[in-house]
Amino acid sequence: MTRRPLALLAVVASLFAAACGNEAVEEGQYQSESAQVAETEGIYVNVDEVKYQVQLSKQLNPLIDDDRSYLEDVSPGVAKLADDEEWFAVWILAQNFNEEPRMSASDFEIVDTQEKAYTPVVLGEGNTWAYRPRNIGAGESLPGSNDPARERSPNGAMLLFKVKQESLNNRPLELVIRGAENDAIVNLDV
Repeated sequence: MTRRPLALLAVVASLFAAACGNEAVEEGQYQSESAQVAETEGIYVNVDEVKYQVQLSKQLNPLIDDDRSYLEDVSPGVAKLADDEEWFAVWILAQNFNEEPRMSASDFEIVDTQEKAYTPVVLGEGNTWAYRPRNIGAGESLPGSNDPARERSPNGAMLLFKVKQESLNNRPLELVIRGAENDAIVNLDV
């Protein structure tokens, strides 16, 4: 076979494979019921039958009072940033629309376009904004309706990352949410 038919065959095969995983979007909706990739924040993705929505992502400045409160109870060994690092926070809402409890995801990662990956910093119990995986009851959410994280915008539980400044230039950054049954990706608005 010559190069042109091989290239054409590769394009057709990739289009076919991409179409196979797509679900129909119901009339009046902007995404499928169980989306696995969100091109921007605010779109729900489905991981292990729990819906996740990134409420907001942004760099944090410890010199600003509001941002400083998000950095409470970071362990001393992690609290110092290197000269080329920034604090980066992602606020996420997890919702269980099922009739039985579901465990929320505990495996998150931010990946830049150069495949540099970052995992969340572990926050102590004194941080009221922190995302903490737990069993979510039927029809409930994480954070719960009475949690402090739901009383203050952006209304989600926070994942805190240390990110290299160069990665903030290698956008889009992707938040990967890993589950036991499937994963999802959300492009972050940096």
